[in-house]
Amino acid sequence: MKILNDAEQMLFDRPPQLSGAERRRVFELPVAVWSAAHEIQSVPSRIGFLVSAGYFRSARRVFLAADFHERDIAYAAMRLGIEASGFDHVAYSVRTRQRHRLQILELSGFLPFYGAAARLLEAELEVMARSHSGPGQIFWRAVDWLVSRRIEIPTSFRLTEAISRAVQQRGRAIAKVIAQAMTSETRLLLDSMLLRDEADVSQSPYQLTLLKRLSQSTRPTKIRERLVDLGVMKELYAKVAPILSVLNLGSEGIRYFAGSVARMRTTNMRRRADEDIHVHLVAFVAHQYYRLHDNLVDVLLTSVQTFENATLREHRDW
Repeated sequence: MKILNDAEQMLFDRPPQLSGAERRRVFELPVAVWSAAHEIQSVPSRIGFLVSAGYFRSARRVFLAADFHERDIAYAAMRLGIEASGFDHVAYSVRTRQRHRLQILELSGFLPFYGAAARLLEAELEVMARSHSGPGQIFWRAVDWLVSRRIEIPTSFRLTEAISRAVQQRGRAIAKVIAQAMTSETRLLLDSMLLRDEADVSQSPYQLTLLKRLSQSTRPTKIRERLVDLGVMKELYAKVAPILSVLNLGSEGIRYFAGSVARMRTTNMRRRADEDIHVHLVAFVAHQYYRLHDNLVDVLLTSVQTFENATLREHRDW
């Protein structure tokens, strides 16, 4: 699963770009942090520790030494009263950086992201996955949750991996439920939505493609077409309603799966696993049935308002 694009991922996994005012605020660190920094003998390690502590205060993460910004290194060195040229990211070894990371976490009152803390996030992600929010929403909600629980924020890769597992686990649970709830009649009805008209298989659109269309026209012929579609959707909805109640997707879940169907090409939909297809189609039928009702009510209100305006205009002219 790819949640962040390349630019977003780079921004997330690199230290923040600090303005002068932000830099002064970020490096106003507790006395315990300054004391720990002054106790370090090696100059590169002392600067690296202080820069890492400042970044952690800003982003709640510890970053690679090779990604440190020159201005932040210079500012930290100036505050320590040493030359910035004394810092070399190669000399600030990985083992030393990991040791400093744990020290900074302890001084900040944060838990490292592994073991019990990672399992806490996995349990929370299971709850978030049940809301059927988009992966991007879950990602940033997870970041906020980690900060609120005073847990170190991991890399974007580890967070994406955890979200992917939670979403896949939720998908498997739904697939299992729908496999048990689906009748052969409903399965055939849903599968027929992915077929073309038998009279002209090569040229005619899929039935699902036709059902996706939703006109906003107030012309009587277009309204009659939508009333025919409503009749079709009503029949489909009556068949899937019992399954929908068992799935317990909620309005957000229905909107999430139906939105995937609306965006996805039917040919791509047909390549998915049967249970996954059926979940998406059940949600789509329910969502489209509700949308058709809303659409026709809007048309009624618009038509009545248009008629009333025309009547008032004619009365005024008379």
